[in-house]
Amino acid sequence: MADLKTDFKDDIYQGNRKYLQTKNEDGTVSFSDATQYEQEGDYFGANEINAISQAVNEAQNKADQAFQSASNGKEVIKTAIAGKDPSVTIPTDATFAQLVAAIGQIETGVNTDDATATAEYLLAGLTMYVKGLKITGTMPAKTGAENPATYRKSGVAGKFYLKPPKGYYDGTVEVNHTDVNFIAENIKPGVSTLGITGNMASKGAATITPGTTDQFIAAQQYLTGVQTIKGDANLISANILQGKNIFGVAGSAVQGKRWASGVSDTSVSGAGFDYVEPHPVSGSVTATMRYVIVLGLNFTPSYILVTGQHPSISKEQVVTIYDTFINRYYPKTFICFSISSSYVSDVTYCVKADTRLAYVNNTGFLAPISAPAGSQVRWIAIE
Repeated sequence: MADLKTDFKDDIYQGNRKYLQTKNEDGTVSFSDATQYEQEGDYFGANEINAISQAVNEAQNKADQAFQSASNGKEVIKTAIAGKDPSVTIPTDATFAQLVAAIGQIETGVNTDDATATAEYLLAGLTMYVKGLKITGTMPAKTGAENPATYRKSGVAGKFYLKPPKGYYDGTVEVNHTDVNFIAENIKPGVSTLGITGNMASKGAATITPGTTDQFIAAQQYLTGVQTIKGDANLISANILQGKNIFGVAGSAVQGKRWASGVSDTSVSGAGFDYVEPHPVSGSVTATMRYVIVLGLNFTPSYILVTGQHPSISKEQVVTIYDTFINRYYPKTFICFSISSSYVSDVTYCVKADTRLAYVNNTGFLAPISAPAGSQVRWIAIE
């Protein structure tokens, strides 16, 4: 499009315009300009108006194109901002100033707002940014062998845990825990633990019989067999002299012969006992007599005396004697007879003390006696 005229001039004159009227032959009149102009202005007609209208139209078209281009450009910018940082809010019909402000809100780099690392997790001397702040690492770099490491048992057989000090380990660092007791001498022979094979001193099964001096099982050795310390059923207070103490057992035995005495009831019915020799009158080899039982002795009597009331003679006593020193005819004999204040009966029964029911041992005795059934008799027994 050609450039439009931009130097149009107006008519300049004094007073009013003046026109000359002329009569035409056809009866009409015509007017002609008779004004005296100081400056004649430019002609402005249809051509000029059309040219201006065309220019205006072209300018309008270009403005519309420019607006559309700007609008499209805004959308492109908005799309780019959203793609870079979706968290930025942009008005629907944003101005360029608003787009500029939105661009300023774009987070550059990586958003570290949710980062949780602290200096102790970064190697000493290195730096990083967390939540917009620059931090310098404090984690020590470990080299060589690290000691001491703490440890704990796992609760699982054959396993325990080492806990090294805090720091960075590049895979070449050894972590250890020192224990002066972790040596071969403290490990069972033949057992290997973490590469150490035990050679602890060992001792096989043994029986130790107490004597008059102390005996010892040495310390720091592994017992491969049962160690038996001999005991003795006779190590009881009654077998130890009073005033003496053997292996913590205080004696109660009185020096000399032991003895016991008491009162016991005779049996209700009689029982058969063997004569040492057949009866001289009847020739019988057994006698039926009542008897007394005494239990609870802790010695074997060598002398026993039992006395009781005669079953029919009020002033007589019946007696049974057991005496190992006067038994000439039979090793163990009960001698049974009766006695009063004026005589000893001439009827004496010698009964075997180790046949049928009769006995004498270290728990007590069963002795025949001619006392009434169920009557009380007195007895004494001497070791």
